[in-house]
Amino acid sequence: PLPPFPSARLRARASPRLLAMSASSSSSRGGAHRTIDLDSYLDSVEDAVRSGNFGGNNRSLTPPGGGGDDGGGGGKIIVAAKEEHRRVMIRTLLSMPSRVEYDEKLREARAESEFVRWTNFVHNALEPALSSDGGRGEAVLKERNPAFRAELNGALGYDYRRGKVNRRFSRMASCRTYRGDLGALLRDAAPDAVGAYEEMISKGPTEEEVARIVIERRAGVEESRRDMALRCLVMDLSSGGLRQQGNVHAQAAGQKCERECVDFLRAEAKEKTEEADMDSGGGRSRMLVLENVYVKQTRRGGKSFDALKAEWERSSDDGVIVSAADRHCITSEFDAAVVDTLERRVAEIWESKHTVGPGTVADALSKKLSSLRSLRNEEGSMLLYRGGSASLSSSSPEGEGEGEGRRRRNDRPPFLFGIFGRALQSPSHGAAQLRTVACQELLRRDVEAVMRTLETGAVELDVDDVIDVAERVRRALREAREGEEDGAGGFSVRVVVADGASPWRSSSSS
Repeated sequence: PLPPFPSARLRARASPRLLAMSASSSSSRGGAHRTIDLDSYLDSVEDAVRSGNFGGNNRSLTPPGGGGDDGGGGGKIIVAAKEEHRRVMIRTLLSMPSRVEYDEKLREARAESEFVRWTNFVHNALEPALSSDGGRGEAVLKERNPAFRAELNGALGYDYRRGKVNRRFSRMASCRTYRGDLGALLRDAAPDAVGAYEEMISKGPTEEEVARIVIERRAGVEESRRDMALRCLVMDLSSGGLRQQGNVHAQAAGQKCERECVDFLRAEAKEKTEEADMDSGGGRSRMLVLENVYVKQTRRGGKSFDALKAEWERSSDDGVIVSAADRHCITSEFDAAVVDTLERRVAEIWESKHTVGPGTVADALSKKLSSLRSLRNEEGSMLLYRGGSASLSSSSPEGEGEGEGRRRRNDRPPFLFGIFGRALQSPSHGAAQLRTVACQELLRRDVEAVMRTLETGAVELDVDDVIDVAERVRRALREAREGEEDGAGGFSVRVVVADGASPWRSSSSS
């Protein structure tokens, strides 16, 4: 069998069980691929956690009973606090477990800060400039932009919590002469205010300034906790790399992975169709692969099925899923779908991840697969494609009797949820991914852990904290497979990775 990891160094270090992790291999136009045995892979990740191997030279585990160079206690994992931990610690200290709530508070504080900057500019720079030189600026604006004063007063009375503060003040220049260019208006009517305006727009409120507003105004929290949150705000933390550059690379790599996933599925679908035609004498199967399948919900008072269908027909998308399932439980898109056009049913749904690891598997199961389950449990969920439609729900297709439907469902393979990746994380890097999740969870739930981190600059975990994360991934996998054998709502979960590709990391990663 093909080895599970492309790196020669990793192959040399791999255990026999690891080398047997590839359940199968296949070759397509996109190159060779292999299906990963997830249970064996998770075993190897847990072995890496227990041995303290978290990728590279980072061995942060202190063995039970040992002192360790890092000064930790027995069986502890010591992780340097990073920038990614800052917001989590602040939220915990402010008794704000919901990230949504904290982000909303930040948006409000940023809008307020921008509003204050604009009002200060108006009162301290714009108004004096307009009234200078005998009010020449006011005279110019009355001639070229009669609505200026009304727009300015409207902006000063604007509710900043609605957001878009900059746009609201920019409407002072909304006229035929200036066409929204506030800089041009100032150069004509208030040249003395141009410098203050350019300085204001060149730099907005910083993250620290905005967070400080949120912290200082948080009600119902002890002053000592707010003080610690302010201390966390200015704490020197490792950035862990240039995040913006990494995101740019990740987006390009993700798009390439989606294309490779579709190429792989189309090659495999062609092979399945040819095999079925040979077995049956032709005409018994036709597998169609669709990419970037969006999900649209019909809802009371909203768009109907016919309206959504007409909207999709005017688009260039391969296919669209239309369902009445609860929109709050549904993802907006699946990367690929495989349709059996002969039986008019969706056979497979796929998610693509550039690098597959335990964290990405858990993310796909919790988000995409849970959405897929909701769609299949909703009677009437359909996938529309050019030239036809296919049933997505677990009930029998229209026109198929209950007895006939049950018999045909039992003859079919289980519904497949697939995850495609260009590479598989090594067990040590998979362990590091689980450690990251465990750190976030500990800091989210334990105020004392946050206080220790502020004192020491490091997060201290138990080995079991990381193992628990791995066990939750296993549990999610078991729950996904429930009902798989009888086709009553379970899924066959398949993970496929390309051979010969090294795991991607941004150029700034260590």
